[in-house]
Parts: sequence; C-alpha cells; structure tokens
Amino acid sequence: MSFLYGESNDVEARDFEGHLKLCRVCAEELASFGHIRESIGNWKEDALNNFVQPQVVAPVRQKSALVALREFFNELTAIGKPVPADELTKAKNYIAFGFPSNFETIGDFSAQMEQLLVYGLPESYYADYVKNIQAVTADAVLKMAATYIQPQRFLVVVVGDRKVIEPGIRALNLGMVRTMSVQEALGE
Repeated sequence: MSFLYGESNDVEARDFEGHLKLCRVCAEELASFGHIRESIGNWKEDALNNFVQPQVVAPVRQKSALVALREFFNELTAIGKPVPADELTKAKNYIAFGFPSNFETIGDFSAQMEQLLVYGLPESYYADYVKNIQAVTADAVLKMAATYIQPQRFLVVVVGDRKVIEPGIRALNLGMVRTMSVQEALGE
C-alpha cells in the first residue's frame, strides 16, 4: 500500500515496479486499487462541491474483490478523520491551481455559467472561488465529511460467483448483506 500512496522510498518503489513488470496478477490488483482511489477522489470532489449522490464503479477480479472492498471502506472511513495540515494545504492548492482549467474552452466556460444559473450562485462565485477554497479549514472538512460521507449508509452492489464471494464479504462485517437474483434486482 505504501507504493500506492507514494510513501515508498526510491529503492522500495524501484523494486516494486520491477515486480509489477513480472507479475500480471499484482499489476492488475494495483490497477484495481488505483481505480478505486480515482473513483473515491472524483466522488469526494462531487460530494463536497455539488452535494450529489456518487456512484463509484470499481471493476475487480474475484480474487481481489474482498481486498478492494475492504480498501474502499478504509478510504471512506479515513475521509472522516482529521486532515493533516500539509495534506489540506496540498488539496487546497491542487484545487486552486487547477481552477483555471475549468474555463479552457468555450464549452467549459458555458458549463461554468450553467452552474451559476442552475444552482442560483452569486455572480461573484467564480471571482471568490480560490479565496474561498484557501479559507477552508480542517474543521470544516471534518464537518462536511460527517454530514455527507456516511459509509454506514452506503449501498454496495457486488456481482460475481456468490459461493466464492459471499463468505468473505460477510467476514468483512461491513453491514447487512442481502443477496438478490437478477430477476429480483430487475423487479421481475
């Protein structure tokens, strides 16, 4: 996991990258984790900016499904923990420095103007955006996370060989497990 989070030293990272070139299974599992992190990152942005219900899709192999599901919920739970000052600064700078890319094309500009109208935002919204992002505090992040990111309320759909996957999912003890046939899921 240290490689995935960029916490490996140069020797560990080089060794692991060499292993990935030789081991297709590990490379696929690492890719699955990357997709999960990317989905969570996109989801966090949507949840905190637009307050919409996210849909996270993370296709994984059966062998890594349990690991991916556990990691997914570990990431969600970590969102509700205090944010280190350096991480908050990096996140705010990332958003602030990326802000101009929202206006690169006429289509981008049009989409941003649409946001003003649809959500009834003030005309000064974009002029104040970077200042408001930089004013976000760690306490505000925790409050938003507690309000909008509630892993215990998530509905997770897992598709696969029930005999293989279900015992491991139950062992994770993430909450109620309900099994459905395709016909039940489609309301037939």
